[in-house]
Amino acid sequence: MTTGLSIHIGLNRVDPDAYGGWAGELGGCENDANAMTTIATARGFSPTTLLNERATSDAVLAALDTVVDRLRAGDILLVTYAGHGGQLPDQDGDEPDARDETWCLYDRELLDDELAERWSRLARGVRCFVLSDSCHSGTITREPLYRQLGRLPEARDFGVPATPVLRGVPDAVQQEVLLQHGRLYRDIRRRTRRVGRDEIGACVLLISGCQDNQQSMDGAANGLFTEKLLQVWNGGGFSGDHARFHHRILDLMPPVQSPNYFVTGAADSAFEAQVPFTVASPESAEPEPVPATRLSVRAPGTVGRFGAPPVFEVEGAYRYRVLEVAVRGELFDWDAHGGERDGANFYATWDDPAVGRFEDDAFTLPAAVWERMRDADRLHYRVGTTSSPSGWADYTVSTRDDDGANAPFVTIADGDRRTTTPRGK
Repeated sequence: MTTGLSIHIGLNRVDPDAYGGWAGELGGCENDANAMTTIATARGFSPTTLLNERATSDAVLAALDTVVDRLRAGDILLVTYAGHGGQLPDQDGDEPDARDETWCLYDRELLDDELAERWSRLARGVRCFVLSDSCHSGTITREPLYRQLGRLPEARDFGVPATPVLRGVPDAVQQEVLLQHGRLYRDIRRRTRRVGRDEIGACVLLISGCQDNQQSMDGAANGLFTEKLLQVWNGGGFSGDHARFHHRILDLMPPVQSPNYFVTGAADSAFEAQVPFTVASPESAEPEPVPATRLSVRAPGTVGRFGAPPVFEVEGAYRYRVLEVAVRGELFDWDAHGGERDGANFYATWDDPAVGRFEDDAFTLPAAVWERMRDADRLHYRVGTTSSPSGWADYTVSTRDDDGANAPFVTIADGDRRTTTPRGK
C-alpha cells in the first residue's frame, strides 16, 4: 500500500534572540499550516504539524529525517511551509543570484542547502510535493535543474491591500543576524554536504509563493498565496494536474507576486500529471479519497419569470457559505469558460461586496441580480462552504468545476407559478 507522509510548518512569530531582537510577527501562517493539515488528512496523508515555538530547526530537521528514512519508491512526501523567507550570502558558488534562500524557523534560518541534502536521501521513485508560502521562495528546493512554467497574470484588481504585510526578513534584520550569528551559519554550511545535480533520485515538485526576487503577502486569515491555493483546490473539487493547479493559482495573483513551479531531481511526468495531494502512486489502482464534507442544497424546481427571486437552502455545511448562479452550468468552470462570464449570465456572492459570505441556512437571490438573469430559461446553481470568515480553509462546493453541466437548476417559467418540489443535491 502506498504511504503518504506530510509535514506542515507555520510560524506567526520567531525567537527575537535569534533574529537580532526582531519577532517577525505575522497573522496567517498558523492558519495556513492548519489548512494544509486538513487537506493532507482528508487525502490520506499521515501529517505532522509544527507551529511557532515547536517549529525549531531541530524539530523540523528531525521530522524530515524521520519521513525521509521511511519512504520507498512510489510513496509520497508533502511538505508545506508558511512563514518568513530570508536570503543569506551564498558561500559555495552554487546559487546564480549568489544567495541561499531560507525558511525562518523559530530559532534560526534553515538553508536551502539543508533541504537539498534531505531530498538527496529520498529513495529513487519517491514523489515529493513542496508548497512554500514565504518570501524569496522561488528556488527554496535549491536544484539548478528546474523548469519554470509560470507566466504573469493579466493586470486586474486582486484585492491587495495598499500596505500589505510581507513574509520576508527586512534587510536590516538580516544584516544583524549575520553580525550576531554569522559563525553559526558558516558552521551549518561547513557541515552540510553539497548536493550534486545528479544525486536527487526522487522527483521534488515545488510550487512557491513567489519568485526569488519577490515577496509574499501575509493576511489575517491566510497568506495571499495560500488563500488562492485553497480557493483553487475548492475543497477537493479541483481535478487538474500540478501544472494546471499552479496556473490556476497564478491567474488569481497580482503581477508583483507570481508563484513559481520548479521540478527538482528525477523527472516524473506521471507524478506531475496527477491531481495534487494524491497519495496513490500513478501505477496504483487505489481509489482517491473522497472529501469528508458534503453539502445538501435545495431550491425550487420552477419559479415564475416575473415572480419573487428564488431562495436557496443549505444544510450540513460549514459556517460560512457562498452561492454561485449561472444561466449555463459550464460557466462554473473558470478555466474553460471564465472569460464568458458577465453580469447577465453569472453571479457569485463572493464577488458581491454587499453579500460576500453568508451564515444563514437560506439565501434569497438579490432582486437586482434576478432582474438581470430572469430572461434565461434556467438558472444552474452551486453552493460553496468554508470554516473561515475570510480565507478558504476546508472550502468545498456542491458541484465540481468540470461537472457544471450537471449542476442542479431552477427552471424559469412564464407567469408567476412556483412549485414546492425541491430540485438539488
